[in-house]
Amino acid sequence: MFTKTQSLCRSLLACCLVLLGSLANAQAIDYPTRTIKFVVPFSSGGGTDQAARAAANDITRRTGQPVIVENKPGANTL
Repeated sequence: MFTKTQSLCRSLLACCLVLLGSLANAQAIDYPTRTIKFVVPFSSGGGTDQAARAAANDITRRTGQPVIVENKPGANTL
């Protein structure tokens, strides 16, 4: 029984190491590579629009990528 447990632990450790190695490769891609678009379901000038524009300015400053806030009112904000 002890050898089965030991073998299982070694197998799990090997799987974890392989997964950790693949995660490092996945994070090497720069994000974002395109313009980010926020869709606000309310008309412009409201509190939600102002909050979205403030967040967009902050994200633009941090990432260096342009952020567009697009207002699409109607359809019961769906």
